[in-house]
Amino acid sequence: MLYIKIKKTARIRSMNEYYEIEYLIYKDKEYDEAIKRIDASSHCAETRYQNLKAEAFFRKDDFGNAVKVYYELGDFYHVGYCYFLMNQVDIAIDFFNKAEDSPARNWSLFFAEIFRARVNISPTYLQVRAFLERDLNLFLRLNLVTYVQKIIDISDYLFEINPETNKYIARAFLFNHYPDYAKEYIDRAFEFTSKDAELYYLLAKYYKTQGQTDKVKDNLQKALSLSDNYVPAQLMMEEIS
Repeated sequence: MLYIKIKKTARIRSMNEYYEIEYLIYKDKEYDEAIKRIDASSHCAETRYQNLKAEAFFRKDDFGNAVKVYYELGDFYHVGYCYFLMNQVDIAIDFFNKAEDSPARNWSLFFAEIFRARVNISPTYLQVRAFLERDLNLFLRLNLVTYVQKIIDISDYLFEINPETNKYIARAFLFNHYPDYAKEYIDRAFEFTSKDAELYYLLAKYYKTQGQTDKVKDNLQKALSLSDNYVPAQLMMEEIS
């Protein structure tokens, strides 16, 4: 009984340590402290801890060290993705081709191959939905101008696959503080539909950056007329009232 109790206590401590490190990464964004805690842990060599370490390196934009950890883990998709973010497209493609088939791998391989004019794969509706905005947010934050331009160049093609493409692009530009670019893609999105509450909400956010309060309220009201329980619009309306 004593042995079982000790073993159970050790397991709880291990779980608590793991969750504390997770909190440092995902909540506090204390990446260096998380890496330090992982290296000092008796569980450092465990796969789950190494995954956290790779994530910490990735989130602090230390893609070189992230590559080393992901490679040891055999995670060739993320190795390729790190190389892609380091603008080493050919190496990225090699690792994407080695990676297990997955929606993320298929999307990234498609996008990387565009730079080499040898596209052998097309993304699906769900892949555009899941990964276009993720990538555009990263490219904008990392100032990868060529990559951002490439998304703009293929936006019409992606629209044919997923008609919400322009909204995803608008949202990324808006939340990364490029309101003028966002407005262009909000307008394009409205050409497809005027029955989307989120589009009016995004338009309200755009007009908020321009200090046009009347247009903010007008578009929030339109959003709420389409979906009276649309929480983002409700919160913004309360904020400006």
